Amino acid sequence: MQGMQANMPHKLLIVAPFTEGTPYAEEAEELRAGAARLGYRVEPIEVPDQGDWRRNICLKPRAIFDRFARHDGPLLVLDADCRVLRPLDGLLALAESVDVMIKLRPRCAFTALFNVGVIFFADTRRARMLAQTWAERTERHGIFHRFPDQATFSEAMLDAQRHVRFRPLPLPMHVEPRDADKVPEDQRIIYHYKSSRAQRNARTPDKLAPEPLDSGLMAEFVCLRPERLRPRVGLPLNGNDGATEDFCEYARRFGIDKVWVYRLPVAPSDRAALDHCKVFAWRQLAGHFAPGTPLIVADLDLIMLQSPRPWCARLREADIVVAWDRDQPGSRPSIRCVGMKTSAMLVEQGLPAVERRYVELRADRPSATALRQALGEVLANPPRGLRVATMPADSIVALDQATSQSPMVTTDSSMKLMGEQSWHRPMFLRRPQGTTSARSNAGGL
Repeated sequence: MQGMQANMPHKLLIVAPFTEGTPYAEEAEELRAGAARLGYRVEPIEVPDQGDWRRNICLKPRAIFDRFARHDGPLLVLDADCRVLRPLDGLLALAESVDVMIKLRPRCAFTALFNVGVIFFADTRRARMLAQTWAERTERHGIFHRFPDQATFSEAMLDAQRHVRFRPLPLPMHVEPRDADKVPEDQRIIYHYKSSRAQRNARTPDKLAPEPLDSGLMAEFVCLRPERLRPRVGLPLNGNDGATEDFCEYARRFGIDKVWVYRLPVAPSDRAALDHCKVFAWRQLAGHFAPGTPLIVADLDLIMLQSPRPWCARLREADIVVAWDRDQPGSRPSIRCVGMKTSAMLVEQGLPAVERRYVELRADRPSATALRQALGEVLANPPRGLRVATMPADSIVALDQATSQSPMVTTDSSMKLMGEQSWHRPMFLRRPQGTTSARSNAGGL
């Protein structure tokens, strides 16, 4: 067989994790039998049932890595409800120059950036390191997310993005029902039936909240959400819905169960308008909460990979906290996340001074950096009595510079993925919709 001839020298192994005692076992057996007819070896991997769909999923990456570590050759990971319809010669030909291939969804939120239903790991040290990191992060953090294995795969790719050779999986090699009109039936190589969605929805929902990695943070958390509405297009995990869910999920890691959502009447792609609204939003927020309230105000497309406790600690002795290498010539503070204490000095002196300087700069020469410049000038020579504290500039980093150890990451850009750069498009959250997070509290602002 053509598939057998391509498969044998590459020692390809297909694995299909599934949960014991569920219909996934039958799905995995159908996958095994169908792939065998094309000459491919499939090993279903049974994982113990934890009584909850998310907890079951958290076991999957470790099971995959353990099998990969014992295998001498490349590994193809398939959800049990996938089917191999045609020989994988094209997949193996592409695999000669990569470490990993997976479906990339550039317009989705960070936790849905990669679709882990089909993953190809090459027989390389870098691929195995990526699989191991994925397993470790899922064990530690997966339970906090709607889709535990997808969120943690994105985190693993933060560490891998500058040394793992990556290529997006061509669409015929991972076709879902939503792709049916894009790939003719006679060209589909791997079809993902998504029967797991029905099984997932039938599972008993998780009743026990996971133990947070931190708790007792003394601050109110606010995310600034662009709110120019457009019709919903594409996946529910893109646009502002996906970003809101991401913000709240990462906040829950650190015991933050309530997130205020402040809506800005602008399109998310209009950065200048966002900054224009932001300077006035800061002042309104500072006047909304009771005097002395510590606030952490962040952009919607920011996720917290580490506890914001250091920010809260600095607010005990300061009126405003920013990420800024203040002593570095020409540097300016980040405006992606700002800590504020609603003191009289901040409300009556500090923020009005920032507003005035910002308006002056905009009138003189409109600039995309006007707000950062205004904030930097005021905080460099603050009004008497305004207490200013700084965090390291790398407390907030862009996606293409981030690692899994970065404290805060902004996700409105693309990763610096190696390989064919022409395949990659910037990830921007550009389709705002109404908030869907049950954990966010949008009322009252």
